[in-house]
This record gives sequence, structure tokens and C-alpha cells, in this order.
Amino acid sequence: EFLSALRDDGLEVRFTRSESRLLAYMVRNAGRILSRNQLLDELSEPVSDKSDRNIDFTINRLRRKLNDDPKS
Repeated sequence: EFLSALRDDGLEVRFTRSESRLLAYMVRNAGRILSRNQLLDELSEPVSDKSDRNIDFTINRLRRKLNDDPKS
């Protein structure tokens, strides 16, 4: 369900609804390159305001929570 994860350092992190949805979508599409529009469509509710920045914020939060260094 991607509600939480246990990092290598033993810390449990909890995910927001949008983070969980994005993680599940990426797992379902493992090995594929996903466009910003595909990610945005997955996260957006039918009546929500779509913005590329939403994807940036969500991915940045996930990277911080999972201790992922984007430079490496």
C-alpha cells in the first residue's frame, strides 16, 4: 500500500497520499521512462489544478524521506 517504509538506517518514514500514489505508479511501471505528464496525470484529481511543480515537490519529498541523493 506504500503507506510507510523502513530505511536502511532503521528509520520508518510515512508517505502522504500523493507520495503513495506516485510510488505505486512507478512500481507498476518499473523499467519504463515516465514523462512528467504521465506522473502528473497519475497524481491529479479530476478537478484539481495541474502543475509541473506538483511533481517536483512530491519527488523531492520522496527523495528526502528515502535518503536518495539525486546527484548520485
